[in-house]
Order: sequence, then structure tokens, then C-alpha cells
Amino acid sequence: MRVSSYTFAALLGLVQCQSASTSRAKEMLGAQRPDAPTHVPDAGRSDSEPSNGLEAGPPSATQFPGDWCEGLGTTDGDKLGTVNSIIGAYYVAQSMNCETAGLTLSMTTEQFGAWLQYLRNYTYLMAGCVPRGNPVEGGIRVFGPANTRIVGVQRQQLAPSEANLLVEYYALALSMGLNLTPNEAGAVRAFLTEYAAEEVDPAAARSLSSCDGSDSN
Repeated sequence: MRVSSYTFAALLGLVQCQSASTSRAKEMLGAQRPDAPTHVPDAGRSDSEPSNGLEAGPPSATQFPGDWCEGLGTTDGDKLGTVNSIIGAYYVAQSMNCETAGLTLSMTTEQFGAWLQYLRNYTYLMAGCVPRGNPVEGGIRVFGPANTRIVGVQRQQLAPSEANLLVEYYALALSMGLNLTPNEAGAVRAFLTEYAAEEVDPAAARSLSSCDGSDSN
């Protein structure tokens, strides 16, 4: 099963350089897919717990890696096609939003090719499949959607808003590609948020932003 063109259209709704972009994208997803996963911000966290500015999904019994390999497709070719669509949707959303474009903006052609291969193998692992290439360094116990150091691209710590956007983009792409239930989608967000927290500094400047004055309102 491949991510439909509606998914790409929905994720493209995330590219506006403002905090309302995520809400708008979720509205679009809901309009296109009545069964689309939804996100419940901060579910499962009490008000007394410290916040690092990240939003977690609702609690779930889902284990990781997920048991979703069959959801990628029935043949190796189908699986590869779905994985490519998932990482393509993630990249489109990440690179076209000026708030997160800097994650990949400085990559050389060689580094970008390696980055796509890394995301491909990471996505296989997230779905519970065996990667088609080399073992994935760090497995899924890292914040894969921002793990550019794996291809030699260093970056600063993420601002909470940047991490939240990257979590949302990847979770949306994976959830739509695998047709996950709302609980499973929430578990993906919570899992990503857990590992994103290690990459976040609440005081960090938005180092991924390429926005200028005309990009924000």
C-alpha cells in the first residue's frame, strides 16, 4: 500500500511558516481520510511533570519496533514503494517549511542520498521489517527524523518547536503510509517525542529556520 496523492497534498499543508500549519494539516487529513489518525497534545502527562516544550501522543500498549511490516505491502517491491512514499512525504513537509528546511539545506548530493537511505532503513525498522541495506546505527532508539549526524551533517540542539514539527511530519507520513489506528499513531508520536527530547534544548534558537521576514506573519 502506497501513500496516496492525498497524503502528499495533506502534508504539503504543513509548509506554512507558522505554528498553525500543523493544525491545518490535520484538518486536511481529516477531510481526505475520515479514519485518519488524530493527535492529542500532552496526553498522559500530568501538569506537575516538567515540560521540555514537546508534545507527546496518547499512551498506548503499542510496542516498538511496530508489528506493521505486512502493512507496507505484500512483496518486497510493494514494501520499498511504500517506504519511499513515507520518507518522500516526510522530506517534502520538512524541506518546504522554512521553519525546518535547514535540517537538509546544507547537504551535498552524496550526503542527501545517504540521508534518504538512512531514513529508508529507519522506516523499515519502525515498521518491524528487516532493512534492505546495512544495519542502522543506533536502530530506532535515536530521533531518526533529525539524525543528520549519521551522514556527517552536524547541527545544533533543536528548539522545542522544531522538534515538534519534525515529530509531527514523520508521524503523519508513517501513520498514513501504514494506515495506523489513532492509538497506534499516538504511540508513534509518543515514541518519537521520547527520543527527540534528548536532542532538544528549551533555550535553543531555531537553528533550522530559513525564514525571512516575508515568510512569517
